[in-house]
Amino acid sequence: MKKTTIILFILSTLLLHSAIHADIGDWTTFTNKSDVRDISVHGDNIWCATNGGVFKFNVVDSSYEVFTNTSGLTSNDISTLEIDSNGDVWFGLTDGFINIYRSIDGAWDVIDDYSGQKIYDMKFYSDSLFVALDIGVSLYNIARKEVKETYKNLGPGFQVEIPVKSIHLEGRDIWLGTDYGIARSNLDIANLLAPESWTNYTTFNSQIVSNEIRSITSLNGIIFVATNEGVSQFDGALWSDFSTGLDIPDKKDVYDLDSLEDMLYAGTTVGVYRFIDNSWRVVKEGFWNVNSLAVDRNGDIWAGRPKTSKSQGFSRFSMSNNAWTHIVPPGPAGNNFKGLAVDHDGVLWGCSTTDGIFRFDGIDWQSIRKNEYGFSSDDFWAVKVDNDNNKWFASWGGGVVKIDANDQMTFYDHRYLSGINTDPEYIPVTNVAIDNNGNAWFTIYGAEDGNVVAVVTPDGQWQYFSTTDGVKTNPANELYGITSDRFNRVWVGSRSGITVIDYGNTLFDKSDDNLTGTLTVSDGLVNNDVRSLAEDYDGAMWLGTNQGLNYWLGGNVYTMSGVIHDNIQTITVDVRNNKWFGTIGGVSVLAPDNYTWTHYTTENSPLVGANVTAIAFDDATGKVYIGTTNGLSCLETPFAKAHANLDHVQAGPNPYILSEGQKFTIYKLADEVSIKILTPDGMLVRDVGKDDIQGFYVWDGRNDDGEFVSSGIYIYAIYDGDTGESKIGKIAVVRE
Repeated sequence: MKKTTIILFILSTLLLHSAIHADIGDWTTFTNKSDVRDISVHGDNIWCATNGGVFKFNVVDSSYEVFTNTSGLTSNDISTLEIDSNGDVWFGLTDGFINIYRSIDGAWDVIDDYSGQKIYDMKFYSDSLFVALDIGVSLYNIARKEVKETYKNLGPGFQVEIPVKSIHLEGRDIWLGTDYGIARSNLDIANLLAPESWTNYTTFNSQIVSNEIRSITSLNGIIFVATNEGVSQFDGALWSDFSTGLDIPDKKDVYDLDSLEDMLYAGTTVGVYRFIDNSWRVVKEGFWNVNSLAVDRNGDIWAGRPKTSKSQGFSRFSMSNNAWTHIVPPGPAGNNFKGLAVDHDGVLWGCSTTDGIFRFDGIDWQSIRKNEYGFSSDDFWAVKVDNDNNKWFASWGGGVVKIDANDQMTFYDHRYLSGINTDPEYIPVTNVAIDNNGNAWFTIYGAEDGNVVAVVTPDGQWQYFSTTDGVKTNPANELYGITSDRFNRVWVGSRSGITVIDYGNTLFDKSDDNLTGTLTVSDGLVNNDVRSLAEDYDGAMWLGTNQGLNYWLGGNVYTMSGVIHDNIQTITVDVRNNKWFGTIGGVSVLAPDNYTWTHYTTENSPLVGANVTAIAFDDATGKVYIGTTNGLSCLETPFAKAHANLDHVQAGPNPYILSEGQKFTIYKLADEVSIKILTPDGMLVRDVGKDDIQGFYVWDGRNDDGEFVSSGIYIYAIYDGDTGESKIGKIAVVRE
């Protein structure tokens, strides 16, 4: 190694430091957690199991702590939870895993013995855990960390391997709720594997009100059962109807029961009831839909609620204030993402086919729904940001919504856009594109008058392109994809192939328009159903279909193999010319060399869902947001826009452990920089020229001779030849 004197070493290396933030490759999951399946009280904390992970709500300061697959859980679909005598929280997942949160140190344990099954309920018993599964009930020995027995034949009245939905332990008796009735046994019986060890209660052999059992509890030695037809009680000998006062329309749907200090509570489709003076009475200001209940030490009621049009989140009834408080946990409005875009201020905007519009500023989520803001539907398909920071949203049925830089909202309905044949005011807009002139383009599905493409200029003038003009589509006018290229030609994807609208940059003079450029399977498309399009920085137009990937370059259509799944739903190109393909099987990334692929799936990464429907980039930070039908993932990448100076440089991981196969990445660099990696005494280790740097540099831990360096402290020195600016930092290398 030769010794090099570097002008950067003006100060002692003791003064060097490296600004480390989120590392390249870090994932964060954002999910909606307002579908609360189970709720439990432990001290000042309320724990909730949801469709999007877990959250803990502190009653004293109203703070939240959330847990997802990027913060401890193995996955996010949680069905039940139980808290043991140590305060550890056990979560049962719909994929059969059990995750355990250790309250002392915040560490996690995983039980995978039930992988592939579905867990509905859990109950502790001595040093064991009963687990309600879709094939019966299982006894797990906690001390030995093993399954002792699984009981699949729960009595002569039941088929083998029926799902068990709820468990109740009363003394030495175990009670199991199913959709076929109740199974009961005594834990002193030697062989619970034998069906004759179980007693069955159904509507055929008892007076229980229904076989569809939702929950079982006890009060003063009497068993109470929640069903879809009310409540039944068992006094030790006979069953009887216990539904008097449950004023519930249609079926008397009761989802959960809980008891505290001689008081019985019921969670129903129309709110919470208490049993007082020989009758059920609704708690003050009853509300819709309760599927889980817990009562705290103050007698306050906590109600978990499903996510529906009438309910979400959880609610608290304060005994002291005699009032309900309804609480929605923080997060996106839903988990079904359809469109994503990052605006000029770094704010993420998105939309959903079920939950309207949302925005995320990096800290807080805001939901924008039809009931509050007045648009006709919460079904949105796409969002794009224009040159003036206007956000354009495509609504299925409601036309177009624009939110400007001052958060003012404008609606474009049937007065601007064509509706469908049976209802002119119903306007399904499927996609949005912004061209280089700032014009916003829209595809209209099923436009009755044939005006299937509409465009509005920055000053508010509208123009239309129809099937008569030459836009290629099928008889139903089903258009989905649209984008603009570097020449301001607009590419439109339909179920009948592609039309290129070349309007000659004279939007309102159709005499020079050319719509003869079309592409179909006869030109090389793998399928005519083109749903997504994007142009890269080399001028190639990438075309995604439900049967594979094409690209157009220089007048020819080529087929590209290598994508993780042929059903391609979205395509985005980042500022470093990586092509990102969202499919129903995950994300595939094609490097600028058009040869190297990287794939992200739910199996090899923390990607929140396999069905990827939208991708957006924050060019300033390199963050990529990946929308799925199960939530939103954010991945830290080095693919950020070049910075004007070195103030934003980040690097990591630090320490850099070679044996773990890591790569040390220096990112958020200016364009014209070079990097030298040295020992603290100035010996050159690696010399990196500016041609090898594109906004970031990845060091593999080797020197210029291709050999791995030894453990120790190293220095990276960055120099900008254009400005003379420099920056230095430390790397702690660990070679095991």
